Amino acid sequence: MSDKWLGLEGKVAAVTGAVGGMGRTIVQEFAKQGANILLLDIREDALIEYAEEIAKEYGVQTLAVKTNSVSEEEVDRAVAQALEKFGRVDILVNTAAMLRACPLEDLPLEEWRQTVDINLTGYFLVSQRFGRQFIKQGKGTMVHISTIASVFPETYSAAYSSTKAGVNMMSRQMAAEWGQFGVRSNCIQPCLSKLHCQKVSMLIL
Repeated sequence: MSDKWLGLEGKVAAVTGAVGGMGRTIVQEFAKQGANILLLDIREDALIEYAEEIAKEYGVQTLAVKTNSVSEEEVDRAVAQALEKFGRVDILVNTAAMLRACPLEDLPLEEWRQTVDINLTGYFLVSQRFGRQFIKQGKGTMVHISTIASVFPETYSAAYSSTKAGVNMMSRQMAAEWGQFGVRSNCIQPCLSKLHCQKVSMLIL
């Protein structure tokens, strides 16, 4: 059996939080399957370095675009640059998120707002902008990284767990509205496991 059995060779995958722990692994797994990759993250130097490393090691095309997922201007620019280089985008994986442990009674409002902004609004904005392109193409796949804590409360992570619960419903909403246009939307709810990246790959088939 070919090591590229997932059928992703030549496809274009966009990954947010691309130089985070989970994001890096997902990018690498896409590259192993022969997919070209749009890497999105706010850490520009690390992003460019990793994109070059992946391209050299796996012989795929990469594009690094510094992107704040809650900035309309930056997300729109990322989509435009991806289309200019690749002509299309086939897959979006949302991983960019923040988690800070804090007892619920001590949780600062500003931290709550920041978590909602990054974990939920960021997922929405990136998904909406790439979703518009998927609708035009008549096809596209979205995978949103959630967490098991979105279903079973994780103590001292109220903001994180709550926003991830919102991601679950947002994904269902996108599937319900955009399925008619050939767009798939799914969530993964990992815990402390190395299997989540394999599950990402399975969901994009």
